[in-house]
Amino acid sequence: MSYQGKQIDKDFEASGLSRLTTVDWQNENHQRSIAASLVQGVYALKNARQKNQQVCQAWWASFDFQLTDKLTDDSDSSIFGAVYEFIPKPKNNHSIEAPTYVIAFRGTMIRKETWARDMKLNIKIMKNKLHRSSCIEKAIQAVKSKASVKGATIWLAGHSMGSAIAMLAGKDMAKTGKFLASYLFNPPFVAYPMKSGILVATTFMITAAATVFVRDNQERQHSENVFNDLSKWAPKLYLHPSDPICSGYILYFKLLEKMQRYGVGFVGRLAAPNSLRACVTTSHTPKRNSHDLSQWFTDDSVNSHPKMYRHN
Repeated sequence: MSYQGKQIDKDFEASGLSRLTTVDWQNENHQRSIAASLVQGVYALKNARQKNQQVCQAWWASFDFQLTDKLTDDSDSSIFGAVYEFIPKPKNNHSIEAPTYVIAFRGTMIRKETWARDMKLNIKIMKNKLHRSSCIEKAIQAVKSKASVKGATIWLAGHSMGSAIAMLAGKDMAKTGKFLASYLFNPPFVAYPMKSGILVATTFMITAAATVFVRDNQERQHSENVFNDLSKWAPKLYLHPSDPICSGYILYFKLLEKMQRYGVGFVGRLAAPNSLRACVTTSHTPKRNSHDLSQWFTDDSVNSHPKMYRHN
């Protein structure tokens, strides 16, 4: 499928996404590329608005999506998300597996118009308080609105800070029994790990020990119920081992695997009741580009064998 609109933006052309002319919606690599393109579309919308320029629609129109809504931050009126609707052309095949809507969220932008607000949101992420922001309220409202459409299938997608927003929205829906396909690129891990992973392991084990000895039976039962709801949701995490923002997830899942291997997986469940199953894909792009969304556009630097992590 090719976008027949105005001149294709040179950045879209250089991204390699224009080579994806025939989409197989059951192909996970195609899904990843399109989800990343739609997230880049949010960045493009924000850039075009700041520069008072016309936005390149190729990031979404190339794959038969239409922009139906822009999500703006109440604090500075900046665009932090977008809602896309899939409207296929009659000639295109494999569209039955495509999502009805994709709700995508951008990451931090180092621009004078958005820098201060984005940094405040990043601090909220580090303090586990992002759920108290107006962005989350708007994101969840948008997701619930589209999820209420009869027969609709929803994808969530985000990069960096946007992945944190998408993850919270996905968790909120999972608690209601709706498990949305989610594509989370370089999601921030709250406890930034030391190179050896000592910080992740130590923090996790201290939390586990405190949980085992402090929680009463009623609180443990509530945590188990929450965990059981969330454990049915398996977002797709796209991580780079050299990216300090997201690499903690890799160490975290490896630690859980070790705990399960030694028969103490239940401690992990108590220590992290909101943990999820996750399908993890990694990249081997150069370290200097380890946090770039562009590494996920094509298959060039993506490791071909994703791994499923889960609690037992």
